Amino acid sequence: LKKAEEMGFSVHSAFEFEFTLLDETPNSLRDKGYENLSAFAVGNTTYSLKSAVENQAMFGDYAETMGRMGIGFDAFHSEMGEGCFETPLAHAKGIKAADDAALLKNFAKPFFGQRDLTVAFMSKLRDGVPGQSGHLHLSLRATKDGTPSFHDTKGPDGLSQDALYFIGGLVSLMPDWLALCSHTVNAYKRLVPGAWAPVYAAWGVQNRTAAVRVINDSPEATRIEFRVPSADTNPHSALAMCLAAGLWGIENKIMPPEKRDDDCYAVAGPASAQFPRDLTTAADRLAASDVARTIFGDVFIDHYAFVCRQEDESYRKVVSAWERRRYLETV
Repeated sequence: LKKAEEMGFSVHSAFEFEFTLLDETPNSLRDKGYENLSAFAVGNTTYSLKSAVENQAMFGDYAETMGRMGIGFDAFHSEMGEGCFETPLAHAKGIKAADDAALLKNFAKPFFGQRDLTVAFMSKLRDGVPGQSGHLHLSLRATKDGTPSFHDTKGPDGLSQDALYFIGGLVSLMPDWLALCSHTVNAYKRLVPGAWAPVYAAWGVQNRTAAVRVINDSPEATRIEFRVPSADTNPHSALAMCLAAGLWGIENKIMPPEKRDDDCYAVAGPASAQFPRDLTTAADRLAASDVARTIFGDVFIDHYAFVCRQEDESYRKVVSAWERRRYLETV
């Protein structure tokens, strides 16, 4: 954020989280061994008025509770799947957007817990459903007069040169820096083909299948949507990742590859743009990034990569029910 200010920009951003409400308590979760969990609002569908109306009082209290902490909702609606909802937060300046996102996730747990519900911000809660996203919207404004820095009437798709450079930096560094926004083992269960999530770095204008989506409905609202983070992302490291990569792109005049107008889920991207497939590989690539070390420092990068590797090693020591079903009677 200080770097952005030195470059003449103020930063405006907002997270939006998908989450699932479970009709479970801490005791019932443990009694069931975290298996065969019951969802809240089992008849829920995307943008369902039924779910909204039936639970209006509870969700109204939820919005009011967050509002007392200065956390605004841009909207609140149901999403695909039993008990799945989405909260796009109101945009905020500077670090407040990340603070709001972190507070929202932390306070959602006791709020719904008081109502004997459990809120899940996991990337992938169970098999057979899409993952839960934690998309980040971000734009820059000129500190001298507040004009939108990503908009240029004469630019392609109304985008300024700084916007293109910002996108270029983010798309270029995203594969090596993936661990900064995807730092759980579970996050990599969402970043797979068929889960409605990107698996390689690409960008497009109003293209929801690309890792970076440009939204250019109006000059004032022109922004990028970073669609890689999951609901379990650390908002501060995700914002730092996106902003640092974009500012690096502006400083170094990094032009992005050609924008994508096609279905990025259906068409494979170049090998250089592919994301790491697991947390250890992502940690190793982050640790090997000279740009990351220059921007964030060796101490942070070494410690962050170490923690990610430890998390992945803990996961690899566990034998899952899938493995027993797959191998117990066949090998």
